[in-house]
Amino acid sequence: MRMVLNYKYPLIIFFLAVVTAGLLSVAAVLSALPKILIAVQPSLIETAEPARRLLDGRALLPGQTERKPLAIILENHVDARPVAGLEEASVVYETIVEGDITRFFAVFNYDVAINRIGPVRSLRPFFIELAEEYNPVFFHAGGSPDALEQIKNSLVYNINEISADGIYFWRDSNRQRPHNLFTSTDQMRRAVTAKEIDISPAFSPWVFQDSARADTDLITTPRVTVKTSTNDEYAALFQYNSETNDYVRFQNGAIHKTERGIILKTDNIVVQHVSADIIDDYGRLAIDLQSGGIANVYRDGIAIDAVWKKENNRTRFYDSSGQEIAFNRGKIWVVWIFD
Repeated sequence: MRMVLNYKYPLIIFFLAVVTAGLLSVAAVLSALPKILIAVQPSLIETAEPARRLLDGRALLPGQTERKPLAIILENHVDARPVAGLEEASVVYETIVEGDITRFFAVFNYDVAINRIGPVRSLRPFFIELAEEYNPVFFHAGGSPDALEQIKNSLVYNINEISADGIYFWRDSNRQRPHNLFTSTDQMRRAVTAKEIDISPAFSPWVFQDSARADTDLITTPRVTVKTSTNDEYAALFQYNSETNDYVRFQNGAIHKTERGIILKTDNIVVQHVSADIIDDYGRLAIDLQSGGIANVYRDGIAIDAVWKKENNRTRFYDSSGQEIAFNRGKIWVVWIFD
C-alpha cells in the first residue's frame, strides 16, 4: 500500500509561524522607534511652540486663528458701577475723559465669549488715535463733536450705537440712563458679519515673555498706587500677589469686582505720563499721544523705569538701556497720568 502524505496542516502551521515571527519583529521595531527618533533627531518628537495671540501673547486655542481685535469704550462713573465684561479684556487703558471721571478703553480678543459688556459710552479724539494702534472693530455710543468728525476720516471701522448700528446694543431697564447701554461679543461679531468687515489683524504686537513665579527676595514694589483723578472714588491701587505673579486692582479702597463678581487682575501695569489740555467749557481734553515721555512699568513685583515712544503708529516702552520692555503673557493695564 502506498502511503499518501497530507501536506495541508504542516503548511498552515509553517505559515502561521512565519507571520507570528514577522509581527513580533515589527512590534519590536515599533517599540524601539521612539528611541531611534530621539537618538537621530530629537526635534521630531518635541512639542511645537503654540501660536501666540498678538494682543497679549497668550496661546491661541486649538482651531483658532488670529483675528482683528474688538475694542469698546466702557464707563467708570460711580453711577455706572459695576462694570461688565472688563475681566475678559486683553488690554485696558484707563484715563480721565473730563472733570474727574475716568473711562476704560478695552481691547478684546476676537474669539472671547462675553454675554454682557458695558456700560458703553462715547468717543473722544484720543480714543480714536489709540484705536488706530490696533485697527480693531471699534464700538461706542456717540462721541464729542470733534471725535465724531475725526472718526469719519479714520481707517478704523467703528460701530456707533447712536445710529443705525443701535441694533447691536441694548438698554438695561434696571439701570439708570445713560449708564445702562450694553452689548456682547455675539452682537459685536454679528455686526462684523453683517457689515462684511475684513477681520484680518493689522497691527504690530508688543514683545512678550514667559512669566514665572517671582523670587520674593527680588520684589521691590508690592503695591502700585495710581491717582488718575482728584476724586478718591476713582483712586486705583494694584496689589501684587507673588503666588500668582499678578496684580489685584482696588478702586476707592475696595477690591475692584465686575458685575459678575469677578476680581479684576492684571499681569502687567504701565503708568504712562502724558500731557493734556482742556479745550472747552465742558472740560474736554486734548491728550498728546505723539511726543513721548516717561513711563513706569510694573511686572513680577518690580518697577521698571521706562520711556514711551510713538513709532510707526504704535506706542512702545523702553528701559534705561534702550531695550523694548517685554511684558508677561496676559493682561496689560495702561493708566494715563497727566503731567
